Amino acid sequence: MEYYEIIKNFIFTQLETNQFFSGAALVTFGGGLLWKLQIPLIYLWNRIIRLIHFKVTVEESFVYNHLYNWTNEYFYINNNKNFRNTLARITTFHLDDVDDEESTSPSYNRMSSSTQNILENDTKINNNEVKYEQNIDSYVYWYKRFPIFVTKNRKELQNPSNSNLKSMYFDSFTLVSFFNKKILKTLLNDIRDYGFTKEKKYLESKEVKVFLNTNEYWTEMQSIKPKSFENIFFEGKKELIDDIEHWIKSKEKYDRLGVTHKRGFLFWGKPGNGKSTAAMAVAKYLLKNIYYFDLGKVTDASDLSYLFTSIPKNSVLLIEDIDAYISDDDTREFKNGILNFSSFINTVSGVLEKEGVILIVTTNKKDKLDDALIRSGRLDKHIYFDDPSVNQITEFLNHVYKSNIKLDFTPNINFSDLQNLILKDDSDDVNNIIKKLKEYTP
Repeated sequence: MEYYEIIKNFIFTQLETNQFFSGAALVTFGGGLLWKLQIPLIYLWNRIIRLIHFKVTVEESFVYNHLYNWTNEYFYINNNKNFRNTLARITTFHLDDVDDEESTSPSYNRMSSSTQNILENDTKINNNEVKYEQNIDSYVYWYKRFPIFVTKNRKELQNPSNSNLKSMYFDSFTLVSFFNKKILKTLLNDIRDYGFTKEKKYLESKEVKVFLNTNEYWTEMQSIKPKSFENIFFEGKKELIDDIEHWIKSKEKYDRLGVTHKRGFLFWGKPGNGKSTAAMAVAKYLLKNIYYFDLGKVTDASDLSYLFTSIPKNSVLLIEDIDAYISDDDTREFKNGILNFSSFINTVSGVLEKEGVILIVTTNKKDKLDDALIRSGRLDKHIYFDDPSVNQITEFLNHVYKSNIKLDFTPNINFSDLQNLILKDDSDDVNNIIKKLKEYTP
């Protein structure tokens, strides 16, 4: 107790007589008090910020994100004068931008030549329009007299499962407002309305968007206007259209049975007779986007699962010339050794659990395909594409030339060669085409 009294007396004496000691004691006490109060003060500050600070993030992703793309376009259209950092791109995806070595290898067969012709001949594909958008930057966007603080960010993909995606990144928009939460909701509703208006015009134009798989994600190539069923001719056209119409009208019955409303088609037969064109016509008829799956570009089995999982509802999944990727032996496995047939079948079945999905598989050799793939429930309807009959050739020529001819012979020619014959002819005379067709008569 004596030592305690001595220390207490010393401290009180120093506080009364020593200004430096008393000042240091005051600072120490104040610092300790503030340290004790920092947690409630930080909590109080955060609460104040939460009351006045509102933030929304719109992110890009592997799956086509409508809201992100609409936001990107919306800000460029309405605020591009404030941009100080822009990104310019060519909207065209060129199918011929491939090395010769790759283009001649079966594993790099990007798509069948008929599909390439459909895409490359489209007028919009050849329109090399420069598209601008905001690059990584921040600015203030005045919306209905309120400031919106807009930041475009970039985040690299962390630990990608595929080595080809090490340089992959995702962009995002961060929208911040103070004291006004509703203004962000109103802005996003305006962006949504802008997007819906654009999509409505797109649907009315009957364009089809084509997506191509690149490693683990889908790349939007371009919007095209494929041929309609009125402009293509094959034996099973009415059968195909009737089947589609019946499928559309049976939606309620599918729901009652608890069955996913989807449909699978196998287009098979001789090459050059319109399997690819018919697949595009199905997409146009149903106003669905096409996801063109190139088996040759799969570098890892996990790519297949992720790609098929990310296909949206109400889409067309097109797998062309599948027989070219299947071995010629009795195993019927894939040539590349990366995929096995069992995992492929299971993944396809997963896609067909999505509402409104249409699966179209084309092949020149139906006998190479396993029964597990082409059975009902996966590929429900099989349509055969043969060389055109004399009636189909006659109907096609009358459609093109607005004529009323009738052939009395049967040319041995497929539709692709017939179309090229017409395109190369400068006379615009159906009789000239008839003379050339006689050269194809056995």
